[in-house]
Amino acid sequence: MNENVFIGLRDIGQAEDILNRFRRENSDYVDEIEKMLNDLLDALLSCQEPLTGGADDFHNFTVSISKISGDNRGALQIAEEGLKLHSDNTDLLADAILYGRNCGEREDCATWYKRLLGIDQSAWTWRAFSFSIDYLLDEYASKRATAEEILTLVNDYQKYKPDEEDAWLSEYDFYNSTNNRAKGMEALEAADKKFKFCPKCWLRLADIKMDDGLYDEAEPFIKKLKRNPKSGESVYMSYVFLLDGLCRMTKMMNTDEYEDGEYDEKEIYRVYKSFYISTSMPGYRDNIRLQIVEQIDRLERETEVNYPYNRP
Repeated sequence: MNENVFIGLRDIGQAEDILNRFRRENSDYVDEIEKMLNDLLDALLSCQEPLTGGADDFHNFTVSISKISGDNRGALQIAEEGLKLHSDNTDLLADAILYGRNCGEREDCATWYKRLLGIDQSAWTWRAFSFSIDYLLDEYASKRATAEEILTLVNDYQKYKPDEEDAWLSEYDFYNSTNNRAKGMEALEAADKKFKFCPKCWLRLADIKMDDGLYDEAEPFIKKLKRNPKSGESVYMSYVFLLDGLCRMTKMMNTDEYEDGEYDEKEIYRVYKSFYISTSMPGYRDNIRLQIVEQIDRLERETEVNYPYNRP
């Protein structure tokens, strides 16, 4: 059994630096990265002395845990350790609410949310608003929060963070959760008019339009996402290119020409290219791969135009 070389480490910022350096130098070794993370986490949580570090260090380490291993309990424990030092940090309180929800710690979440409410909202981060709204939506489903309470917080979010598109996404989530999706769509469309760049709202709009069979209306939002290089900082581009391929494919198939066996090979290759790009972009997951494989198989059978890349 290998000895944990990080035993005795108590500086959370140092732990994050060690992890990030290892990730940069070994980006292809996913299992080794996760093992290092687990060793660091075990060392920190078994430390007999209080952990040290800034509020951002604790927050950043919870994000690393979530992204690398999806360990909600571990992320929650780090957020709680951070709150021992930084009790009024709104990002850490938001983290505790987020990971606490995922661990079923309802009573603790209520305590953290109450603490947040004691802090002036001008000091809240976007996470504090967003994660609190998600928490209240859970409570609303269990009749522990009211629609008025949630909508008030949504309005406060837009008031204090007018440049955050996520505030309008939260408004959509509220209305969608209260069976008023049409009102929620108005919030997303308002964001599209308000912001020059709102990738999360664009993706939600594209998704909804495609679910409703409105491919012509979905297409402009997909194009906006593809044309801005910064979209990938907010949304998974693998999913965007999947939607692009599906949108192109559906529009092509819905023509009389395609029904009669007439089709433009260039358009088929455009569909294939979107699927190919999807397979190489951040956020590529097995559920996306399965959809792509299914659609490639169908197109090849119906058109006899073969997929020109290595099959996913």
